[in-house]
Amino acid sequence: MTALPRRIRTDLLIVGATELELEWSASTKVRDLKARGRLNLEFLVTGVGEVSAAFALGSYLNDYAPALILSVGVGGAFPSAGLAPGGVAVATSELDEDWGVESSRGEVKGPLVVPRFISPSGEAVQGEFPVSTPHADIIASLSEERYPTLKGPFLTTSTVTSTAERAEALYRAHGAIVENMEGAAVAHAALISGAEFAEVKGISNLVGPRDLSSWKIDEAAQAAGWVATRFIEYLEESK
Repeated sequence: MTALPRRIRTDLLIVGATELELEWSASTKVRDLKARGRLNLEFLVTGVGEVSAAFALGSYLNDYAPALILSVGVGGAFPSAGLAPGGVAVATSELDEDWGVESSRGEVKGPLVVPRFISPSGEAVQGEFPVSTPHADIIASLSEERYPTLKGPFLTTSTVTSTAERAEALYRAHGAIVENMEGAAVAHAALISGAEFAEVKGISNLVGPRDLSSWKIDEAAQAAGWVATRFIEYLEESK
């Protein structure tokens, strides 16, 4: 693995795909937490999709070395997972559904001959990326103070699922609770850089047939932002 140049250490980088998903970061409470100066905190809007997320993070990580990267935003919940819009999901892993070799086992792809990445510990990583379990547990506990909360695997895909049949097939294959479009790229970048990774999503809709009029995007973004703010407060108080 190519060594990264000497970089500026930071405590926490929070990333979101869109301005809306990080709108909460301009709140008075977050500004006050940053002003205390005990937690070196930064925010980054990456753009939508894995390529945009990877490019934005690659540029950032060339100069900075965050201890933890937290992905915050909006996602769809798989109906069979049991989490409704208005709830919050916390990742226990991130799986890139687009990665791998088509197999005879339906939605479960086989591994490529060449792994996607060799971790610093020498482990061959294919399409599934780890999450910091201690941080995920803390985030979920804080979220439960206000929202119905579920922990589980997240699934990253470049194509939004729009049928009930496809949604159920993906759920059976992977046991994922949330579908999103950037998480695997953020987790991959974190792994390369040596940062820990965590992810929280506010649920705006159920994965499957698209009824945009029923989606609660603003509410989901606000829920994820509330949880992220509580997590910042927790880290700041722990310094």
